[in-house]
Amino acid sequence: GVYNILLLGVEAIGNNSVASGRTDSIMIATLNTKQKTLGLTSIMRDSYVEIPGYYKTKINAAFGHGGINLLYETIAYNYNLRVDGSAIVSFETFQKIIDELGGIDIEITPAEAQYLNTKNYVSKKSNRNLKPGWNHMNGNQALGYARVRYRATLDGSVDDFGRTSRHRRVIGAIFKEVKKSNPITLVKLLDTIFSQVQTDIKKSNASSYLAEIMEFSLDGVPLDNFRIPIDGTYREARPNGVSVVDFDLEPNKEALLEFIFGSHKEPEPASEAAISSEKKSK
Repeated sequence: GVYNILLLGVEAIGNNSVASGRTDSIMIATLNTKQKTLGLTSIMRDSYVEIPGYYKTKINAAFGHGGINLLYETIAYNYNLRVDGSAIVSFETFQKIIDELGGIDIEITPAEAQYLNTKNYVSKKSNRNLKPGWNHMNGNQALGYARVRYRATLDGSVDDFGRTSRHRRVIGAIFKEVKKSNPITLVKLLDTIFSQVQTDIKKSNASSYLAEIMEFSLDGVPLDNFRIPIDGTYREARPNGVSVVDFDLEPNKEALLEFIFGSHKEPEPASEAAISSEKKSK
């Protein structure tokens, strides 16, 4: 009754090819049908973790070393969480999905507007016309917004913490548009996703997840946001001269399971099951 889907943003993925390299964003989307909750968790890409079979380094290196299977193992090993599937999205596909929804509404600060209108984060110059306050962004504008690191967000977050906050804002805005969409638009959106997104989720399962989400949204269930590491548990470090986010594992593991499972936060230990399952699939 609890489904966790890994959402990964990767800078360049050719259609029908195997994605490689480091992940620009790492998020877990949670559908909890027991607690009737929807959640979105950002994992800081510079989180300093143990990668099984390798060494301790940034979590976004796991995907580059061993693809999605190794990232599954890394999440299971460090956070005791088995992930049920994944969707790997390129920048180009990200833009297409938002354009097919008709755009999304995002509120930005004056500093963010000035930055986006004068830098190349918004790649098309004709789209560099954003203003302070609410903007109805197309895919190209939303991608530029999601990638910004060097300006504070509305909530005051900066650097990569600000960027992960923007990622969650964008997904939240997509969620709002999906709730307003008619069935024909949603079917078209699923077709786009399954033709251009690298995923190991069956289309029938994705349709079931979407139906559950739509039912929850009709009942007024919000999309809750979370981030690990949590405040007060991390510090910047430079092992071997590389900047990472070092953190206390146990409180973050507990906080993540509490966010995902609620009062059902004692799942069967995931690490060994997930790791052995992935090794069999290789």
